[in-house]
Amino acid sequence: CIALLCSTGEGSEESNWQKVHADLLRFANPSKSSSSLRLAALETMEAIYNNLEHAYLITLPETIPLLAELLEDSDEEVMEQAESLRKTIERYQGESLEDYLTK
Repeated sequence: CIALLCSTGEGSEESNWQKVHADLLRFANPSKSSSSLRLAALETMEAIYNNLEHAYLITLPETIPLLAELLEDSDEEVMEQAESLRKTIERYQGESLEDYLTK
């Protein structure tokens, strides 16, 4: 639902979905949220990437540090979803994120 809102109508304006993304990053923060909330935030981010495609790459600088952390999460489901998001981002980015995630 959130992903569709970000890609249609007034929600498709960059400033609107950047606000949504900031909230998703906050919800996905391992030190501040439950694993179910982190999982839902990652799933939503991936859905938005799939709707906005290359346009959503503008959020990559804010996403990378958290994604790196979530790829090593204590919850296996969260780690798997983080890996799925990573692959989705790489598909739109056109290159591996490995160098960015290991810095």
